[in-house]
Amino acid sequence: MPRREVSVIRLQSANPTGRRWLFGMLLAMGAGSCVLAADVKELQALYAAGNYRTCLKTAEAELEDNNFSQPWRVLLVQSKLALGQYESAEKSITEALDRFPRNIPLRWYAHVLAAGVGDTETAAKQLKDIDEYAGPRLRYLQEPEALTYLGRAALKMGAEPKLVLDNFLLRARQLDPKYPEAWLAAGELALDKHDFDLAARTFQDGLKEAPNNPDLLHGLARAYAPSERATMLKSLVQALEQNKNHLPSRLLLADHLIDSEEYEEAAKELAKVFAVNPNHPEAWAYQAVLAHLASKPTEESEARIKALAYLKANPQVDHLIGLKLSLKYRFKEGAEYQRRALQLDEHFLPARIQLAQDLLRLGDGEQGWAMADAVHKEDGYDITAFNLVTLKDQYARFATLTNEHFIIRMARRDADVFGQDVLELLARARATLTKKFDATLERPTLVEIFDDARDFGVRTFGMPGNPGYLGVC
Repeated sequence: MPRREVSVIRLQSANPTGRRWLFGMLLAMGAGSCVLAADVKELQALYAAGNYRTCLKTAEAELEDNNFSQPWRVLLVQSKLALGQYESAEKSITEALDRFPRNIPLRWYAHVLAAGVGDTETAAKQLKDIDEYAGPRLRYLQEPEALTYLGRAALKMGAEPKLVLDNFLLRARQLDPKYPEAWLAAGELALDKHDFDLAARTFQDGLKEAPNNPDLLHGLARAYAPSERATMLKSLVQALEQNKNHLPSRLLLADHLIDSEEYEEAAKELAKVFAVNPNHPEAWAYQAVLAHLASKPTEESEARIKALAYLKANPQVDHLIGLKLSLKYRFKEGAEYQRRALQLDEHFLPARIQLAQDLLRLGDGEQGWAMADAVHKEDGYDITAFNLVTLKDQYARFATLTNEHFIIRMARRDADVFGQDVLELLARARATLTKKFDATLERPTLVEIFDDARDFGVRTFGMPGNPGYLGVC
């Protein structure tokens, strides 16, 4: 069926090049002077370039004249979400689903917003509706967009990740290799499972089909973040060259700056995020981290409240704050934030595996190992949980040395050679440091000495590798 163009300003030129030139000229004049209703691909290009306000105004103008356009409604919702207009986006979704109940992307966004505000019943119903509307037609679905969002919904409903990859995301890529969302969803799945090598390969393959896509560049940066920060920064620069308002890239840059203790620069990046979306939950979460590190508890609390103002049941907020505090060796505070996240969503796996690691670092081995094992049993694809469970098996070959103040775990052969020297050295260190810092240690200190650098990497970072780190424990 040919596309029906209904626009505020009609372009009569049959020359596509001339049409795009005029379109660009009108945009350069400013969205306030006139709004041009272009075709969906042009509007998608606007969105990808970060022109969210122009995209929103254009979509609104088109829908005033053509109320039956489904793709424009999806772009309308996406633009509102990018700008932090969450309540308005929810209203637009509700209106759209009354007219188009089988639109899978819109139902996915309805699920995300319902889950974010704690409406678990509605969130579950949206997933169920997606399954009921699309499931029986799965064999005949030929729209990459529908398959991609159906795959995301299937994962939320507990489907096997490998089956989702094969039956949804791979099919979507085969139908249209240049559709970036299918590559993005596959790469994000690998990131969620902490399989960073697979994620990097997926995003690189996607960029071959959709070069310079800012979402894929940001995904590639995330994949390299744990191991190759220089490559991560290069990808972020490229993403922001394509879209200066690409908020996930701004936030990942702020994350890196916090790790580097460049707190003022991190705050500047957050300010750029707030200029686009003043209600961004993750941006306010990072603001809470900065306040905590500056010993400003009131500002920390206020930032957390703002982070949860619109999506008050979003576990990602507390998980993110806790994660960053743990990376600053504030494991007790980090663990408390993970517990807050789990109060909002007890099934949120990122908070569960992070809490397991925090507990292990705090010396609570019994609860920490039990939680890591539970996550692994629930999600066998999570690399961090797998690594921790595998590491636990290695302790069978360790000897345990104890005295009044220490519990030492180390390889048996090493314990036989210099185990007593370790105990004496630690005793001297304890006497010196508790006096120097006027500290009282209320329970024995656990010290683990690894003879395999890979085991040390898993215990410290959740994964082997990461060579070159010194002074970490």
